[in-house]
Amino acid sequence: TITPSAYSFDATRKVSIIKYTGNGTSGAKLAHGLGVAPEFIMFKYTSDAQHWGAYHHNVGTSATDSAGYKMKLNSTDAKNNDDAFLGDTAPDATNINLGSSSWVNGNTGVFNAWCFAGVKGFSKFGAFHGNGQTGDSAPFIYTGFKPAFVMIKSTASGSWLLFDSKRASTSNIPEGSTGVPSYLEPNTSGTEQGDNPIFLFSNGFQCLDTLTNGDGVKFIFAAWAENPIVGSNGTVGVAR
Repeated sequence: TITPSAYSFDATRKVSIIKYTGNGTSGAKLAHGLGVAPEFIMFKYTSDAQHWGAYHHNVGTSATDSAGYKMKLNSTDAKNNDDAFLGDTAPDATNINLGSSSWVNGNTGVFNAWCFAGVKGFSKFGAFHGNGQTGDSAPFIYTGFKPAFVMIKSTASGSWLLFDSKRASTSNIPEGSTGVPSYLEPNTSGTEQGDNPIFLFSNGFQCLDTLTNGDGVKFIFAAWAENPIVGSNGTVGVAR
């Protein structure tokens, strides 16, 4: 029911960017072009000073439950129950269901939406629970690839944390991994932060600090591969 005014769809990598004008009507449908249900979406009202909105399919107990919560990319706020965000309706393989919230569908407002779904060997969007442990007992999150970029957020209060392989260190870390002692916080204008390492392995990452491994805390994440090599049959390439 809403036609994008500009868009770029990549159904292979499951990434799309959409520009659209809101109509203020709950239940409005916006095509995303991925061919599968989006697992992570970021929204920005570009013609007014509104918050960045974010949907993640693992914020709640299911994709449908998650659609009842909004996250704020420019804040440390916890997930917030808001029926007006996506109308308690999970995105499907064709459309994003928009609520009447000014974050995603203000009447005559101009918006951008960035949509993502996981692709084997290229990207993954999931969740994990911290256990407060260190060393080998800390949570290991399997991605199926060596991450180049990982974004982590507690579903409770806490900053969004961005880690990447370009900030990596190879000292005092487990064999076969790369340590990332520095990170950025997109919800602040602050400089690079430190002393919060995660370890990047060939098939996932491990969290070792309370910011990413609070005991009993649920975290959501988005990760992309350093060397995404996967065939059209979905099989990840391996060395000969």
